[in-house]
Amino acid sequence: MLQRKADEVSSVYCHKVSLWGLLLLVGLLSACHARPTATPLAPATATLPPPAPTLPTRTPFPTPVLGIQDGGFLSGDPCGPPCFWGIVPGETREAEVLAILQERGVYDACRAWDNEAESAGRGISCVSGRTGFMVSFGQGEDIVDVVGLGPSVNMTVQDVVARYGAPAGINFITQGIHVYKSSLTLNYPDMFTRVDLVFQDNVFPYVLEPTTLVRNIGYFSPSVYSWSIERYESVIGPWTLQDWRGYGEYWPFDPDSLEVGAP
Repeated sequence: MLQRKADEVSSVYCHKVSLWGLLLLVGLLSACHARPTATPLAPATATLPPPAPTLPTRTPFPTPVLGIQDGGFLSGDPCGPPCFWGIVPGETREAEVLAILQERGVYDACRAWDNEAESAGRGISCVSGRTGFMVSFGQGEDIVDVVGLGPSVNMTVQDVVARYGAPAGINFITQGIHVYKSSLTLNYPDMFTRVDLVFQDNVFPYVLEPTTLVRNIGYFSPSVYSWSIERYESVIGPWTLQDWRGYGEYWPFDPDSLEVGAP
């Protein structure tokens, strides 16, 4: 388990002598001795102490570079989906994840989070610059159930389809409150993998082109993958899950009938 370095430092208590007590002590000691006859002192020139040396500025340790690249999604280096750096949802345990992070030298860029008290799971997030990845564990377990990563190199839909073929289906996603954005998710159930595409400012249609960029990639354990698909359909609506129709416009409803439903 990752712990903050502050937890490893014990508290030190410093006892300070009261200035007023010190002055009182000096006064009592002075009263115990006869006061000698005052002798005028010759004026003296005050000598100032030399200035304190300037301490060098402490340079913080740099955040390790994660070096995600494509995360092995297209290259298979060191492994392909649903494997990331040797971490496989449904198989890899927490202790193995920590060992992998240390071996790759990215341990210091990672932070643990624990929201199990709110039934929101727990995991490890690693961020460097604008890229990062996340590993989460099953509720009350130490086995990985989800790996999410943001590639640090550009990948297009054309790259994904050329490598793995057309997706089994897509999800239409909207985000926002007053200003909405839309996105598509490509589903590859045989690999328990979902590929999120970049958001577009218009709500609909979402215009899918060969050059549309990949935003995030998610690997899931078999049970969590099935649950995520069911959740989209039950919570958001069945229209979110659509067939792959190649490149072109995607709507959250049938644009010919303007009725909510499967296209």
